[in-house]
Amino acid sequence: MSPDLFNLYSGFILKELEEVEKGIQVNDRRINNIRYADDTVLLASPEACLQMLLNVVQTSSERYGFKLNINKIKIVFMSKQSPIETSLSTTVNNIKTEQVQHFNYLAYWLTTYGRCGKEIRRRIILLKRSFNNMKKIFRDRQLSIPSKVRLLKCFVWPVPRYVCET
Repeated sequence: MSPDLFNLYSGFILKELEEVEKGIQVNDRRINNIRYADDTVLLASPEACLQMLLNVVQTSSERYGFKLNINKIKIVFMSKQSPIETSLSTTVNNIKTEQVQHFNYLAYWLTTYGRCGKEIRRRIILLKRSFNNMKKIFRDRQLSIPSKVRLLKCFVWPVPRYVCET
C-alpha cells in the first residue's frame, strides 16, 4: 500500500473513531484510540465499548476495501489492581480475538496490571549488553576520558531510556 493511500485510509478511520463517543476518560478528554504509523491501540471500558470500536474499524476498513488481519489483533485487559483473570470475548468477523497477558507495543511491554517492573528489568539487561559490547572501546587507553563519556552517553545511556516517556 502506498503511503499516500494508507494516510488517506487511516484518516477516514480516525474520523469515524472520533465520532464514536466511547473510550476512556483522561482528564477532560475522551480517548478511544492511539495511533503511530500503521499501529493502532483501541481504548475502551467496558468490554461492549471495545467491541463497538472494533466493529467501527472493521466496517470502515471493509468499506474502503481493506481487511483486518485477525492474527495481529491482540486484546490486553489492563487494571490498576493486582492481575485479574478476566476473559474478554471480542470478535472480528465472528472470529474470537486473542487475549494476551502482555503485549509489545512500540518497543514497550504493556501488561495486564499496568506495572513496569518487567520492562525495567528488560531494559537493565539491554543496558548491560550494550555496555559489554563496547567494553573493548572503553578499555582503550588511546581514547580520552571525555571521548569515552560521549560514547557512553551516545550509545549506552539511550538503551534503558528508550520509550521511557510512555
